[in-house]
Amino acid sequence: MSKILRSTNVADNILTALVSRGLTAQAFLMSLSFFKRLLRSFNKTYRENNIDKNTEIKTLYIHVPFCKNPCKFCCFLRFRYREEYYRNYMKMLQKELDNVVSMFELKSVDVYIGGGTPTVNQEGILELLDKIHELVKPRTVTVEANPATLRDTCFIGELSKKVTRLSIGVQSFCPRILNTIGRINHTVVDSLVAVRNTLKKFHTVNVDLLWSVPGQTVIDIIRDCKIIAELGVDQVTLYPVLAPPWRDLRKVLQDYITYRTLVEFLLKLNFKPRTVWCFSRDGNLIDEYIVESRNFLGIGAGSISKVGNRVLANAFSLTQYMKKVRANGVSFSYVTTLRGVEESLFNLVMNMFEYGNSRNMSLMFIVSELLRTLFFVVAWFRFTALTLETCYSKVRMNTIAPSGLLAPTLMYCLPNLSIANLAQYVTTHIIGLTGCIVQALFS
Repeated sequence: MSKILRSTNVADNILTALVSRGLTAQAFLMSLSFFKRLLRSFNKTYRENNIDKNTEIKTLYIHVPFCKNPCKFCCFLRFRYREEYYRNYMKMLQKELDNVVSMFELKSVDVYIGGGTPTVNQEGILELLDKIHELVKPRTVTVEANPATLRDTCFIGELSKKVTRLSIGVQSFCPRILNTIGRINHTVVDSLVAVRNTLKKFHTVNVDLLWSVPGQTVIDIIRDCKIIAELGVDQVTLYPVLAPPWRDLRKVLQDYITYRTLVEFLLKLNFKPRTVWCFSRDGNLIDEYIVESRNFLGIGAGSISKVGNRVLANAFSLTQYMKKVRANGVSFSYVTTLRGVEESLFNLVMNMFEYGNSRNMSLMFIVSELLRTLFFVVAWFRFTALTLETCYSKVRMNTIAPSGLLAPTLMYCLPNLSIANLAQYVTTHIIGLTGCIVQALFS
């Protein structure tokens, strides 16, 4: 019987990896086609009447793209922190906030402030939060924070009065892994102090952890989860690092086994899956990628909005961003329309992301891989758009080089890019789709 069970598990693991490869291949091609089209819309004249301002907006994302030392694993737009750049940016950000709130008549929304490191400047984030509460009377406010910025208990006290959910970017409690991902902003001790300082101060404290980092073992991430449980954290989000859809099939299979092991371990610690990446012990879930409405607005450099079937991306370079806001009050620089099949894929992936059912970990992993592929393409779009704008404006940025955005892609692409892998990618694309049908028939 044990041999049969083992063979069944092996077959399930292989089939899941094949289905994942097939579906992510389709998602990769479709999302790449969309973002290429969005990229081609650069610098077209923005017209307000092209957007339905009567669309109900429930989520507002605000981007603060500054870090003391940008990490190489991060796929989001970020620049090295400099006081002058930061001050000028925050002035423009508040101006854009004023205009967007007025334009869409925002009254009660869920606000998410991400980065970068939103808490990189204490005075700046508290001032922005005051502005938000003054303008939109938010239902909830989420702020991302680096552990090193959470040493000051007075600052934490002020922050807790204005913020519902604090998301701490711990990433790992292992010094070796922090070094691998270039996380020199904080130490393991900083993470432990930050979590202890903030627990019980906010409605929800979430801790972000990375998995599938090159050189990271299952034992490493399980140890991280144990520490989270011992500290008394009620919510943890486990993000896989970016990876290209053409990576070796053995790596996909290894990731699935790792993912399944992590979910099973978290279940033993009484964490329940609320999404494919987020696990909670008390049900107080507010997550970055979940929106009650499929319409959302993004302000700040590089933010993306979806209003109806229109997708808009803000300027990425600081020069272009501030120039746009001064001239138009908003920084929309890329605008295109979601086609029927693209919108269906978007809604499907978002709906499935909220699927947290530990009884079907195969499906949870497949959805995780779909999202991973989408973010891989978005990272390409961010890098390409930033490079395009920098060349267009003929201004040499004195912050982080655009290649910093390419780092998460290179972390995986270069070791895995070969003719054999690409050939395997095409072959398993076809096999994976067949496997998807087989799994549907026999599940």
